[in-house]
Amino acid sequence: MKKDLSYYAPPGMELEQGKKVFIIGMVMSTIFSFWIFGIEFSNCLEKLYWKNGAERCVIPGAVMPDFTVILGGSLLGFDIIFALMIAVIVMHYGYHTWESKSIYTMRRLPSRWELHRRCLTLPICGMIIARVTAFVILLICYGFYVGLTPKECLMSGQWQKILVWFL
Repeated sequence: MKKDLSYYAPPGMELEQGKKVFIIGMVMSTIFSFWIFGIEFSNCLEKLYWKNGAERCVIPGAVMPDFTVILGGSLLGFDIIFALMIAVIVMHYGYHTWESKSIYTMRRLPSRWELHRRCLTLPICGMIIARVTAFVILLICYGFYVGLTPKECLMSGQWQKILVWFL
């Protein structure tokens, strides 16, 4: 049996606008992430080469900066979405308390978790979606970093630095 999203939201709350804002935020964060990483990566990559006429040659001893330095704040949009989902949780509980004034009715329902299910489920799903998307983008950017950087310019231990940085 398929349930619509209103089953996981406060009763009477409009979901379409929130869904559109979340999708637009995710799309904008994704575009921002790739754009910022692409600019920073291409700038660092150009510093590894010197031009010998028409061909590019790797500068001897040139080292590419750490991946975490290049990635920088490009995933900031997903952190903002994560923080906004915390605000949505507060807003959902506030909706029950001040808007619909149904807080006491929700607490008297046979299912003691009904209030929490309606206030927490969608924002927590949004948090998970934002984190997973950020991690996938991180993996894609890391693939570009390793694949396009000359092997002699890569520093070792990049993956360990990513795990420490991301977690």
